[in-house]
Amino acid sequence: MSLHHDSRGDDAFQDLDLRELAELESTERAFVSCYLCPPDRTGWLDARAQRLSGLLEDGSEELEHFEAGMEMIRRWLEDLPQRSEAVCVFACYALDFVQGTALPVAVPQRLRLGTAPFLRPLAELQDEHENFVFAAVDNDSARIRLVSSALIRARERIRGDIKNHVKKGGWSQKRYQRRRTNALQEYAGEVAERLGEISEEADCGRIVLLGSEEVRTAILQALHETVREKVVADEPFDLERSEDELLAEAYQLYFEAEREDERTLWDQIKEEAFSEGLAATDAEDVWFALANGRADVVAVERDLELPASRCRACENVTPYEVDRCRFCGSEDVFTASLVEACVRQAELTSAGIDFMDPLPGLTKVGGIAALLRY
Repeated sequence: MSLHHDSRGDDAFQDLDLRELAELESTERAFVSCYLCPPDRTGWLDARAQRLSGLLEDGSEELEHFEAGMEMIRRWLEDLPQRSEAVCVFACYALDFVQGTALPVAVPQRLRLGTAPFLRPLAELQDEHENFVFAAVDNDSARIRLVSSALIRARERIRGDIKNHVKKGGWSQKRYQRRRTNALQEYAGEVAERLGEISEEADCGRIVLLGSEEVRTAILQALHETVREKVVADEPFDLERSEDELLAEAYQLYFEAEREDERTLWDQIKEEAFSEGLAATDAEDVWFALANGRADVVAVERDLELPASRCRACENVTPYEVDRCRFCGSEDVFTASLVEACVRQAELTSAGIDFMDPLPGLTKVGGIAALLRY
């Protein structure tokens, strides 16, 4: 049996390869997907499992797969090596597969039986909690933090010891000022170099700068252009405040930048749609763009639910409910989630997917749209 615990802790889900999970699929509903918060909430799990069992036909293969999958999940939970906020576990008895990981933040309770792992909650978490770096800087020092999976994962401190300006006149003041300027540039260069290294090593798309204006300005000037483009916030901050307040401010600025990026993506899609260019603004068009590898990035509202139909005979998805498969004509179809199908197809075709707060225009076109590659 493939029993996999990820022992790295709450940051493991950022490194979880959703594409590998998206490639797992069964012709029958043999995959059990469990999201549990907290992981020891087994009473809810047992009650939900009992309800699902009651919906399955006695003696059916689906019931057999479900019960065997639940047993695999329970054994995985019993062996969980560390405490975490939540967990997700996927099990498939037909493939002799079970894999789970700890999650750093609370998630809605889910227990589902399907033809593949239920990936949407993981995709939403990875989208919302990308790695980012923030630096709190003043003349004395720079505190650099790597935030991964909603938690601080690395802490560094670079000494500055830049003296304040003096009011003496003449050559003495000029020599002092030159030395101070050189020291500030050297200090800013060291901080800029480390920010670049961390952002590359941890694959961070955003950098937040907080602290004194003089040092922030010097660091921005010292950053390589490609790294400077990642700076999404450059704001004053009193470094005498607590570490928790510092993190809260950094996260607020990070999420403001995230919301701004969402609006920018929607504006790009709209502009393409106005000119009949590289955009899809209808659920059916988005699905077929993904199915054909044409979608570059998909924008979808967080709470959007859209029905689709899946065929057991040919395994194709129809982006709306039907009684007969539109591809092979089989009547052996069942209702599926179109958004979940889009998440899996995006992973398989290396397309981005951005879960957004509702935007008026996006809501009007059905809550889902895409920017196309060609």
